[in-house]
Amino acid sequence: MDEVLVFVEFLGDYGKWKKGDFAPIPAKEALELYKQGLVRFSDLSRDVVKLISTMDAIIQHGKQRAPLSIKVERSLYREVETYLWLLENIITAPQANTIDSLQAYVQRYSSLKNWYEKFRAHRFKVIVDAARLRPNSMQILGRLADEERLVYMLLSAVYLAFTQGSLSADRIISAVEEVISTWRKGGGLDGGATD
Repeated sequence: MDEVLVFVEFLGDYGKWKKGDFAPIPAKEALELYKQGLVRFSDLSRDVVKLISTMDAIIQHGKQRAPLSIKVERSLYREVETYLWLLENIITAPQANTIDSLQAYVQRYSSLKNWYEKFRAHRFKVIVDAARLRPNSMQILGRLADEERLVYMLLSAVYLAFTQGSLSADRIISAVEEVISTWRKGGGLDGGATD
């Protein structure tokens, strides 16, 4: 998986970058440079607002139309969790924060976290319904983020094991283990889908 890139402004010369350069760099590297006072985050507020807007648009679309008629970017969860991690670490790096900037970072973190919790709860309900109504659908898999794909495949396996044939705990466990095994082997993006 690709690491999430964040835009920074260099406050001094560093490697191939000169003072005043703007560049996207991996979040972990950006945080280390921030702690050293070598960069500032140039678009952090804009990026957080964009992530919140994306989650809100997906929720609103789902309320107005078929919930799975909109494709979720496969990296959405990874991006949100990276920004939450980044903000949490910025907040705890007091050497680089003024009171005003600390307050702004705390507000961004709180807002993003609240929206993310709301978004995940909404998407879980949608995925449960999809697994029940259309288990193992390629069309549905193609509209889900990576993390949602695994949940959908697991719920589909449990639903089918529970509703088809003779019911036993071993059958359900076997179905779940098969999905997990396929996922770990790298075939989890479409393993077992039917349409």
